Amino acid sequence: DIGSSKLKAVQAQSSAADASVKIYNATDASTASTLVFEAKWATAANESFTFYLPTNGIRCKTAMHAVLSNCDFLVVTFD
Repeated sequence: DIGSSKLKAVQAQSSAADASVKIYNATDASTASTLVFEAKWATAANESFTFYLPTNGIRCKTAMHAVLSNCDFLVVTFD
């Protein structure tokens, strides 16, 4: 988990088809209402995903918690 911050960019690589990244404004993923970012991509392994958010980013006041599916790695840029 990352403490209070602004999400600025997301980079990831799939380990299989139908990869996904979910980022929550929380310390866990127990409440769907805290979901602030979701990305789904890939038709096979080793496909990259990059997404840059606008200048203000997405503010996560509580924390940033990520849940990965079929994803080798995740890099987030935050402020």
